[in-house]
Amino acid sequence: GAVLTSDNGYTKIVRIIPGGPAAKDGKLKADDRIIAVTQEEGDPVDIVDMSVTNVVKLIRGKKGTKVTLTVLPGAKGHGAIPTNITIVRDKVKLKNAEASGSVRKIKDKDGKVLKIGIINLSRFYMDFDAAIRGEKDFKSSSRDVANILTKFEKEGVDGVVMDLRSNGGG
Repeated sequence: GAVLTSDNGYTKIVRIIPGGPAAKDGKLKADDRIIAVTQEEGDPVDIVDMSVTNVVKLIRGKKGTKVTLTVLPGAKGHGAIPTNITIVRDKVKLKNAEASGSVRKIKDKDGKVLKIGIINLSRFYMDFDAAIRGEKDFKSSSRDVANILTKFEKEGVDGVVMDLRSNGGG
């Protein structure tokens, strides 16, 4: 439910993924630094200087179970006091992070009104399981963008802008 990075030995939250357990809980914020992970019936595991891959392995788990993250709130700077945040694991629903499109009218330098299609693609995605099963309409960012472009073409847009500002790559 969050995009993580390594920052001077800390696991830092880059952003919270909309629709995930961390977003629903609302307590974790971008720039928070995770310093320990505690399983539902376990002891805290110090994760300072641990690879992000191994931290993710500790955080992920079976739906409905709890994980407690000990964080240093980013908003409080380097003198932050550790806080425990318990999150109930759930399947990350990424519907809110799917490609979306909108049309805006803008004026060019000569005052002519143009219709500009804007595609927001905050992440690349694909339902690999559905694709492997041979489902014809499996979900993917490329299919969603193609559908948005078809819609824009029908609406007669004059140009298209692809907004990838929140996209971490893939």
